[in-house]
Amino acid sequence: MIPGNIQRSLWQIMGYAANKESRFPAPKRRKAASLDGIDYKKEQRELTMQLRRAVATDIAELMNWFDSVESCRQWGGPKFEFPYTEESFFRDIKWQQMDSYSLEQDPGELIGFGQLYAKLGRSHLARLVIHPANRAQALGYMLVNMLLEKGSENGQQSSLYVLENNCAAISCYQRAGFEFAAQPKDDDVPPECLFMVRKP
Repeated sequence: MIPGNIQRSLWQIMGYAANKESRFPAPKRRKAASLDGIDYKKEQRELTMQLRRAVATDIAELMNWFDSVESCRQWGGPKFEFPYTEESFFRDIKWQQMDSYSLEQDPGELIGFGQLYAKLGRSHLARLVIHPANRAQALGYMLVNMLLEKGSENGQQSSLYVLENNCAAISCYQRAGFEFAAQPKDDDVPPECLFMVRKP
């Protein structure tokens, strides 16, 4: 006969084994920023994003993203006409002169927009914007880096202008490696526009 105290211990061990799953739930899912430094959530999101050449139908959607003079000119610059028409909008984004790109999450779902062209010996980024409903998700940083990949094929420096009061955009560009630089002498831009450069 097994003594009572040993029998109780055996039952406790057996009970532990039988209820091991309930006592020790499955490990929690890996957090977005893991210990190995990989942002798995961001990595998964990047797989669903595509940067493609913009088409004219994207511009019709883009025109709905700006509801004030300030929001329009923070994006398009102080000379951008507001309120605008379809004709003036295409004119002010220099649709025929610049390469325009759309950031797309799912087919037909426009998330961001930006332009890229050669300027003063650099690959120049312009009119960068994320859909108002998708901001504060690091998508602007993603858009900038995707455009930099497009423009860095020839090994040139990259540049851009930003209004001095657009703090969110300045922070994004600095995170992407841009630094403030002296404004080129041959470039006629308003004084409230700050010039930034990123080395390859």
